[in-house]
Parts: sequence; C-alpha cells; structure tokens
Amino acid sequence: MLASPLRPTCLAAPAVADEVAEHLPALAERRGLDASLLLAALSVAPVDWQAADVYEPMQAEPGSQ
Repeated sequence: MLASPLRPTCLAAPAVADEVAEHLPALAERRGLDASLLLAALSVAPVDWQAADVYEPMQAEPGSQ
C-alpha cells in the first residue's frame, strides 16, 4: 500500500483488500470485535484499489526519502 499526496490517501492492489477481508473475521473474533463492522470500515477506507501496474511507477526508489 502506498500513501499518495493526492486523494484518495492510499493506492493498493485489490489482492490486498482480498487478503485483509479473508483474515479479518478471524482477527475480529480473537479480539472480540464485530467482523461486519470492520469489513464495512474497510469498504469505505480512503483507498483506491488499483492494479499494481497503475501505482508501481509512483513508488519511490529505496533510500530516496
């Protein structure tokens, strides 16, 4: 996931959302949280789900920051 100076705040691959959604129910259960509420929060998170080839050119080179 990359932070972006433009809106939305982050760009990430859809595979990230899929993996988070896959593990979220078990994590919520372990912590005593409402999984449906957490999944709803994920769905409105300020993330633009894009293929990696869209945001890879925006990644900074290691050590350039």
